[in-house]
Amino acid sequence: MSTFKYDTAAVAFGTKEIDWLTDDIRAMLVGPGYSVLRATDQFVSIIPPAQIIVRSDQMISMAITNGVYTGLIPQFLALASETIVAALVIYKNNAGDDTTSQLIYYSDDGIGFPFLPAGVNYFVTYDQANGGWFQ
Repeated sequence: MSTFKYDTAAVAFGTKEIDWLTDDIRAMLVGPGYSVLRATDQFVSIIPPAQIIVRSDQMISMAITNGVYTGLIPQFLALASETIVAALVIYKNNAGDDTTSQLIYYSDDGIGFPFLPAGVNYFVTYDQANGGWFQ
């Protein structure tokens, strides 16, 4: 079980390549066939296309409070899949180009993960105990 900010994203935040408050930040649900590498995975294109189950629209209500990053992921509507949802990935969408869309956050620790989507609406939120996605 893992929850983390990608190492390459930490650098991108530090060099202002990612602006949480103004960039097009999105989320996706991925299958178990994505073997995540925290230290080296940088762009969405590293995730096998068959493992991307669904992508969200742009996240809303983005904020940074006391160094904690928050934002709301739009619901995944009527989500059904034959592939198990193993994790959530947050990324910076770069005009739909997966080869330049920066990976930001990965978590397979959320309540209910893994799960098999059953055709209903799914809402994924940040860890309420920690007050956000990451620091």
